[in-house]
Amino acid sequence: MDSQVYQAAVSHASECAPRESCGLVVAVGKKERYWPCNNLANGNSFSLDPYDYAQASDAGEIVAVVHSHVNAAPTPSDADRRGCEESGLPWVIVGHPTGAVAHLAPSGWKMPLEGRRYLLGMVDCLTLVQDYFLETHNIVLPDMTRHAGWEARKEDLFRKNFANFGFSVVEDAPRKSDLFLMQTRYPFPHHVGIFLGDGFFLHHCSDRLSCKDRWAGVWKQGTTHILRHKELV
Repeated sequence: MDSQVYQAAVSHASECAPRESCGLVVAVGKKERYWPCNNLANGNSFSLDPYDYAQASDAGEIVAVVHSHVNAAPTPSDADRRGCEESGLPWVIVGHPTGAVAHLAPSGWKMPLEGRRYLLGMVDCLTLVQDYFLETHNIVLPDMTRHAGWEARKEDLFRKNFANFGFSVVEDAPRKSDLFLMQTRYPFPHHVGIFLGDGFFLHHCSDRLSCKDRWAGVWKQGTTHILRHKELV
């Protein structure tokens, strides 16, 4: 990243603080330029506006993704590493207000299933299910949009979408890799876990790291549906 691109990225980070900035490095002809983008996310995260991405792509070749860490070191988080792998592009992280920079490139890194920090839409109970099925069964599951507060708005996303993911409800005893739809805080299923066998399941709550828990007590009582993927029937 040349000095002009760096200065533009640092300036954009300052303009956006206390929210994270995000942008792209675009090669236009023989020159690289910083392309500021709108951040659609809330809180300490970023979601690059696809309209801005499309405009940058029309203008030249996208060669890197840039975002800021506000009042924090530019050390890549697990969510950053995941995003970098999915994008297939190098990432540049700018620390604000220090201006320190960290570089990240796709390397085949995979996020561990246990011990993940929660970030809605990027590292949550659904992404845990997606990663588990890809790693364990080589099954690629689709995604679904979820925004902050979807549970409180009663947007019953899991029951509306599980069939599109290839799952159906079963009435028999759970098998390994079955999903549990659960309700604990709201009167409809708003959480999902993966049965591992021997009475344990894997899940990721918003206030905890992803972990194994025993399927008992409030978890078993709160299970509303047992789902099985069509390729595992």
